[in-house]
Amino acid sequence: MENNEIYQCNKWIYIPQGQDLPCRYVRCNAVVNEKPQIRTFKYLNLLPKYGTTYPNQKITKKSYSFIGLFLILLVEIYLSTKFNLNLLLMAFFTFIIYIPFIYDKVQLSPSLCTKHNKIRIILKTINYFLLFTGIILMIAELFDIKNIYPLGITGFAMFILSFISDIIFSRYINILSVLYITNDNEIVIDKVCEEFRNNFPEKVSLKNMI
Repeated sequence: MENNEIYQCNKWIYIPQGQDLPCRYVRCNAVVNEKPQIRTFKYLNLLPKYGTTYPNQKITKKSYSFIGLFLILLVEIYLSTKFNLNLLLMAFFTFIIYIPFIYDKVQLSPSLCTKHNKIRIILKTINYFLLFTGIILMIAELFDIKNIYPLGITGFAMFILSFISDIIFSRYINILSVLYITNDNEIVIDKVCEEFRNNFPEKVSLKNMI
């Protein structure tokens, strides 16, 4: 019999697909009066051999995609050292284009409080500016535009800085953190505040223990 109740276990929240979260923000448990919006969340579903092993983890076709990306990058980096250094930049563009396809997606309707939404918008704007400016500068380097020097290094630095910033401020940028989906089609989320987690009953079962 499938479970239709949201519950907590090991500080994680288990959400059966189709169930709605309460109108509270997961990071601070603040009550949100606005209607929640359906949002798409991505998560990296690695094979247990190459990543973290989660209890009752559902493996999908995209779980194998990371291996393909890694092999492509190795080939391009090797070719860049043998033939053309610009291929090294092409390797990073491959990473940018390919990486969205290695993530699995789920849909949830979380609430977002006004305070954290403002902070999120500011940080996302900064990250997008760094990311896209970095990409533009690296493209300019590929086409040998020399008005600004060095374009490639500057662009790459901004590109990396955008990812570092995203990691450092992920708690404020990401509305919630999806870990994985179980074989019972439960969406597991992490990094919620204790007050929000306590809205749900606690269950302990062998299949959910690490």
